[in-house]
Amino acid sequence: MIVVSNTSPLTNLAAINQFDLLRRPVIVFSPLEANTVFILPCATNLTALRFMHTLEIHPSTANGLSVTSVVLLFQRRAIDTKRLIRKTGVLKQDILSHINEMIRQMLTLESGI
Repeated sequence: MIVVSNTSPLTNLAAINQFDLLRRPVIVFSPLEANTVFILPCATNLTALRFMHTLEIHPSTANGLSVTSVVLLFQRRAIDTKRLIRKTGVLKQDILSHINEMIRQMLTLESGI
């Protein structure tokens, strides 16, 4: 699922001015059952594609993105669910499968290390 999230490093969300919020689409790839979720941030700067472990996603009515975005798999992290602002859409199953495979490859350790 794609969600707009507050990615501000500030932790006191009650004291954050609305202009201090860093609103960014993120892909939530863990269940929303706990107080924290794993997310993959997205960027609109396509030059981020030069990095390993990135994926380009084009906007669609299903995913709710307004511009072509780059999923930054290498910036995977956990955030508090309080930082999730609103759901914008969902990804097609083939894209989710591709992301899962990329994460698997990224986390695979080479033998002998």
